[in-house]
Amino acid sequence: MELRPIPAAHWADWYEKELCAAFPACECKPLGDIRALAEAGRYEVLGLYDGPALLGYATLWSAPDWPGYVLLDYLGVTPSRRNGGLGGEILEKLAAREAGRRTVLIEAEAEDSG
Repeated sequence: MELRPIPAAHWADWYEKELCAAFPACECKPLGDIRALAEAGRYEVLGLYDGPALLGYATLWSAPDWPGYVLLDYLGVTPSRRNGGLGGEILEKLAAREAGRRTVLIEAEAEDSG
């Protein structure tokens, strides 16, 4: 398995089939915003692949004011591969990729507020 960028030409498909299907609409950043941030060098869309098959994904959002940090904006695993440890695999690969370069900030939200 390899963590590598999802080609920008595949983002619309990833966005609709994976991100918007897995996250509440109010949590989904517009694809146009993702593209604009990526064009500015501030956003990465990474996929965990087994050959050509996308198994999961992680997106990283950076800010010029915080060069040593990056926010894990989204983390997901494709529906057919959930609950098999791939989310942890993605986190391990991210940690190795960013070691000595940037600190990965992670936030979590409760499904239900209160």
